[in-house]
Amino acid sequence: MLKLFCIVLGEEHPFPVDIAEAETVGDLKDKIKGKQMYQFPADEMQLYRVNGLMQDEAGQLMFNGTTIDMRSCVWETFGGVKAKMPAVSLISECFQDVDVRVRRMIHVLVVAPVAVPTMLPAVASCVHCTPKKFIHSNMGQTNGQEMLTALNIQVVPMVPFAVGVQVPVSPFQWESTADESGAPLTEEQQRRRYRLYMEAQLRDVLDEQNLGVFGVERGKNILTVAIPSANIQLSGRSPDLLIMRPHAVSDAKYLPGVKLVVEVKRQVADDADYEALSELVALDVLANGYAMALLTDLNDDWRFFWVADTRDDGPAPIQRTIINKVCITKPELAFQVIQALLVLPECRSELDLPCFERPIKMRKLNPMAAPGSGDGSGGMIGIRESIERYYDIQSELGPDEDMARALAQQVVRSIPAFSMYPESMDLH
Repeated sequence: MLKLFCIVLGEEHPFPVDIAEAETVGDLKDKIKGKQMYQFPADEMQLYRVNGLMQDEAGQLMFNGTTIDMRSCVWETFGGVKAKMPAVSLISECFQDVDVRVRRMIHVLVVAPVAVPTMLPAVASCVHCTPKKFIHSNMGQTNGQEMLTALNIQVVPMVPFAVGVQVPVSPFQWESTADESGAPLTEEQQRRRYRLYMEAQLRDVLDEQNLGVFGVERGKNILTVAIPSANIQLSGRSPDLLIMRPHAVSDAKYLPGVKLVVEVKRQVADDADYEALSELVALDVLANGYAMALLTDLNDDWRFFWVADTRDDGPAPIQRTIINKVCITKPELAFQVIQALLVLPECRSELDLPCFERPIKMRKLNPMAAPGSGDGSGGMIGIRESIERYYDIQSELGPDEDMARALAQQVVRSIPAFSMYPESMDLH
């Protein structure tokens, strides 16, 4: 009788199984199923002999002399030092008595086909854990970078090229007082002034597209959203202006047809980008169409942000969302960018801009791009919400093959039996 120590890929506790040399690998599967109380058929699990895996005296798992966290290990971790054990093979063909005499050695790597019972407490704890909150108006470099990291977002600046002669547009004239009495302008009075300025420059396209420029009342938090897959919440004071359909002002909280969120500041600080980025992320999650965020002083600093693409990074690729940023210094060119956005049909995802030779891509945030919350759930709590969001987006914009493929890949990889395959491999 041999005593084999086994461990499940993604789990951290090895366990022993007693088995006779004359029994088969299929019998070993039955014993593992019974010991672990799995609900799936035993023949659906895969067993591998693995070399170099052990547990030290302190209970820490080691692989080839290096400490590892088995909960975060993937198929590639064990490279070529594993061999599949066919169900019909005898245990004596896979192991000799001398092989199992080495103390603290782990002999069998188990790949389960479905989420196993030992994963359920981690998933349950994720439901009740408190999400990390980010307040739009309090975003700075530290918490801004934390948000981007949590969502696997990379900001990529783009450089516009010079364009020909344009009809100049006067910058907005900031005022400090309301009248000759010297009374200071209130926030609402200032917002009304620059809202009228924006309307005047965009009047023709607003009328043509049945859109309007609306100031968001003080205290309205319409860009509050939870992102379960990253265990974060974005909330706080909403942007200064929204460009959307005028007939739905009473339903502004649902963001109907929103094309642009505008954050206006008399002086734009270097780290103010993060406030616009958090508002763009919240808008993208809440609205079904493509949109941009604009951070501006309405003079010579116009910063546009939009979700542009996804890319696979790293030796074990993870999908990263790319948000592009472009800085424009002339109001006339900035308003041309806004006009191009407002006339973009909902079914199109490429936008022609006067300051770029080629159309720019516009995308929606990949609903599964964010990693898990770090508690072992792998982001499974957000899968249902992500699928529902994809169908909402599809109903507005039509099918998006890239997003559908990314969503399908992530759903499949939440199943342990498929997590062993490289991220670069399509599972379809």
